[in-house]
Amino acid sequence: MEDEILEKAEELRDLILNSEEYTKFQQYRERLIKEEELYRKVNEFREKNFELQITGDSANASLVDHLSQQYSSVLEKPVVNEYMQAELILCRKLQLMYRIITEKIDLDLSFL
Repeated sequence: MEDEILEKAEELRDLILNSEEYTKFQQYRERLIKEEELYRKVNEFREKNFELQITGDSANASLVDHLSQQYSSVLEKPVVNEYMQAELILCRKLQLMYRIITEKIDLDLSFL
């Protein structure tokens, strides 16, 4: 049974790698990488945004807005916008997939 689960996981991975969402994400990423300085700034924004998102602070909305304003000259570029949108679409698909996989698995996380 364990081998079957791992085989299915590999099949799922291959489906994701061949999905429209992942293909578009990779295409936009490759276009962005060609502009090294812009790619560096995008990753700087992504890192700071990620840090704000995981803190769970109630003031995050204003901090995220401020961060977006700081990087507005970067975020308004079409190649950046396309990349960020593709990343968001892919991440939402992965989140949904994780939810479907785990929703009926009882791990007893009551200690959290």
